[in-house]
Amino acid sequence: MEYSEVLSYFKNDIRNNPDIEIILLKHGYMIFYWDDVEHSYYHISELIQSPEKLYEILNKEFEK
Repeated sequence: MEYSEVLSYFKNDIRNNPDIEIILLKHGYMIFYWDDVEHSYYHISELIQSPEKLYEILNKEFEK
């Protein structure tokens, strides 16, 4: 499993949720949500260092 496959699988879910940001860092990915009240981002995960972990977290977030 590759990161690109995971992101492709959840592409519509990500696109339909304007508050989620999935950011590629040097050592993996992190997921952030925008908080309209605070006008800032908060992260919902620690550093994600495998495609399998990214899948697990997104699957839980989008309840697939």
